[in-house]
Amino acid sequence: MEHLAIRTMTAPLLRLALIVACVTALGVALVSTAHAQTAPRPSLRASITVHGNVVTIGDFFENPGSLGPTPLFRPPDIGQTGTIDAWQVIDAAQKAGLSAASTNGVRTVSVTRAGIEISADRITNLIARSIAERIGLSKTESISVSYTSLPHLLQADAASAEPLRLAALSWSRASGGFSATLLIDRGDGTRRERISGTAIEMRDVIVPARTIDKDTIIGRDDVVVQKIPRAQADARYATQMDDVLGLAPRRALRAGQPISTGDIAEPQLVKRGEAVTLIYQVPGLTLSARGQAMESGTDGDMVNVLNSQSRRIVRGTVIGRGKVQIISSKQKLIKMSEASR
Repeated sequence: MEHLAIRTMTAPLLRLALIVACVTALGVALVSTAHAQTAPRPSLRASITVHGNVVTIGDFFENPGSLGPTPLFRPPDIGQTGTIDAWQVIDAAQKAGLSAASTNGVRTVSVTRAGIEISADRITNLIARSIAERIGLSKTESISVSYTSLPHLLQADAASAEPLRLAALSWSRASGGFSATLLIDRGDGTRRERISGTAIEMRDVIVPARTIDKDTIIGRDDVVVQKIPRAQADARYATQMDDVLGLAPRRALRAGQPISTGDIAEPQLVKRGEAVTLIYQVPGLTLSARGQAMESGTDGDMVNVLNSQSRRIVRGTVIGRGKVQIISSKQKLIKMSEASR
């Protein structure tokens, strides 16, 4: 009787447990079904660009889920484009565990492997920087590089942190000749390339942009900076704009010819024998008169001038083109007949 009572009391509990288990299983199934219905379906892309040496599920499909990093195929060569049938991609993805993937109407997939172009400019910068560091120059622009041999259409892996490196460089400062070995990161290996040419150290010099006549004051538009080989750069050549601006040639300067510091001087604003204007300044009064320079002078020079009215020689300061100033604290300095206000 006691055993029967236990069985009688246990039966409802078993039925309750069974109901709870069924409800739980149904809930899990419903949640899984809802998740499957709400999760985006992986769909195939029509064209892709990859930056490494494998093509992954994530490259081929939108919404790849956790399988995105899984590799499927090798890409084309760097800088090249290839195609693959959609069914091949779907088949490979399913074997890797990606189910329910859609072709999205795509029949073939275009796959491009991105590359970094190793241009002549990139190589030039590398060579010039190495040589500039070797001889203690701060600017690579001071090295002019040209080539006798240079490979064409070189490409490096777009994912590389250092696509181009210099393995070796031999350079003669005297002749400028060089040979070098380049290392190009191809992603799945390193390619070595030999190049040769000349790398000439250059110097900035100032040259006339056009012919500058003798005694013409040099302005900013009259001159330009030009680079010439270091071996041809005379120590007397002007190298800065400030070396020539405001000065005047002692002789005519030809366009494109480096300007030597000996070719220029302070401009002569007053020339011997030329007519000049005398400017007399006394307290409260400024008078002017005509005169003839007895000697030449630049800005600030003291020169003798013959007053054309009084025929007296006076001494004054050159203050401008054809102008000489005479300053006195005396009220009576010159007859009115000798000057005009």
